[in-house]
Amino acid sequence: MDPVDIFVCYSRKDSRWVDAESPHNLIPWLADALRNMKGRVWYDTELRKTAGVEYRRKIAEKIGQAQVAILLLSQNLLNSDFIRDYELPLIKDKVSADRMSIIPILVGPISWEGEDDFKWLAERQIIPGKPTPLVDYAGDIKKWEYVKIEILEACKRRITEIQKGSETIPDQAGIIKSNRSDKINDQDKPALNLHRYYKVAIAIIAIVLTVLGLRKFLFVSSVTIADKDGITSAALSIVEPKSGASLPSVITVRGTASRHDRVWLIVHPTATSDYWVQAGVERGSRGEWLGEIHLGSPGSADRGKGFEVLAVAEPEKYLEEGMVLNGWPVSRWRSNIILVSRE
Repeated sequence: MDPVDIFVCYSRKDSRWVDAESPHNLIPWLADALRNMKGRVWYDTELRKTAGVEYRRKIAEKIGQAQVAILLLSQNLLNSDFIRDYELPLIKDKVSADRMSIIPILVGPISWEGEDDFKWLAERQIIPGKPTPLVDYAGDIKKWEYVKIEILEACKRRITEIQKGSETIPDQAGIIKSNRSDKINDQDKPALNLHRYYKVAIAIIAIVLTVLGLRKFLFVSSVTIADKDGITSAALSIVEPKSGASLPSVITVRGTASRHDRVWLIVHPTATSDYWVQAGVERGSRGEWLGEIHLGSPGSADRGKGFEVLAVAEPEKYLEEGMVLNGWPVSRWRSNIILVSRE
């Protein structure tokens, strides 16, 4: 079974549902119950003392990684400026692109009147099934235990659907999503073996030519051998999106890499001197890769602004998602740079 990452969106005023010491510690209880089926629940308890850019970056990173979002719905959640303006737009973008599913749990009463921005939430099936908010069950131990099981079963069904679908559902690039993407297809093995033979042959030729003082001719020979079999140099490129596109805050970047196993995506907001390292992505067996990146903050603050995107492989220095650099990283291989804007 593939692991399924689950992000929990909640207001800190509703922390009774996420605090391990609370008698109504729903989320820690779910995290324990889902661990056996590789459900990885994340919520921000360890970030509560963190603030500013680092906090926002970590939240965006975790939403970007998650396939499921559990939303603890209450009036407190709707009243939170950070959740309204930052977390929920990121989640909505992924849901709209079919890259995330949500499990809305009603923990407290909500007034949906006039909340047009949250119509996409109000129209969804909300649990508990009445829907009756969890706060109404909190005073009755028997009802509380039963409603926890109802929520757990809903989470298990969603995880099972995702794990089954990951073996067969094609992604946006038409590649089969599978945990075995790093394995070589049988049809690729002859070409790969032939390529290895060429490399061995070139190495032997290099030794002979070095002894004879004719090493300078090696380059011509190696290019000729590669060209004859259609083998290209270790190219790295971004295929989609195209330069000039106007895009939402969370997008999928698709590209090709002829040899690199890992590709890093770098985003440069053109109005700043910051270069943000996004998630490293793995190359599939057919040489294609997919990566999800963030173009600024959700909401309207960065609309119309420009962003440069670059893919790199084999960087000279260590890269980690969330790092902020003062320039493009030095690397052995670089893609074309695309320039896009926020819609």
